[in-house]
Amino acid sequence: MKIVGFMGSPRKNGNTAVLLQQVMEGAQKEGAECTIYYLNDLKIKGCQGCNACKRKGYCVIPDDMQNIYQIINEADVLVFSSPVYMWGMTAQLKLMIDRLYAYMNADYSSRLAKPIKFALLFTQHRAVEDAFMPYFESVAGILEVIGFKFVPDIVVGSGLHDAGEVKSNDALLERAYELGRKVALQ
Repeated sequence: MKIVGFMGSPRKNGNTAVLLQQVMEGAQKEGAECTIYYLNDLKIKGCQGCNACKRKGYCVIPDDMQNIYQIINEADVLVFSSPVYMWGMTAQLKLMIDRLYAYMNADYSSRLAKPIKFALLFTQHRAVEDAFMPYFESVAGILEVIGFKFVPDIVVGSGLHDAGEVKSNDALLERAYELGRKVALQ
């Protein structure tokens, strides 16, 4: 079982990173092979709307997303993680998700060669955990339209203000760890 985490936060030691690491540790406990990619370190351009992917069957933009497509194709589970910036995911994760458009045929059917599951992990300053839940559910819906299979559990770290603050929240760390176990066992 290959599980790939995509870190949308620019902070490698922030709350989102800590929770994603917990997810991966839970998955590794169940025997999964886990890797995290820090999107801020990659050069990913925005979708150009050229629709070459519909004509040729693949995205033609020559950037780091070409490697990400290969990584996705070999994965069994993807974990998308991001802090909430301006009421949504970070620009780093949004760029990548927009480029997943290449996995859709012109008739909007999926081009994925095999079923690939995904989970979502978000952190936010707002203390109310479900403050952005409609947005998170919309992200899940977009990924499902592309053809990915949702593992129905969105981990939300709420009320987090300082980088690394989540390390003192045992319940949230455990929830992230259990998400990792869950995705590895499915």
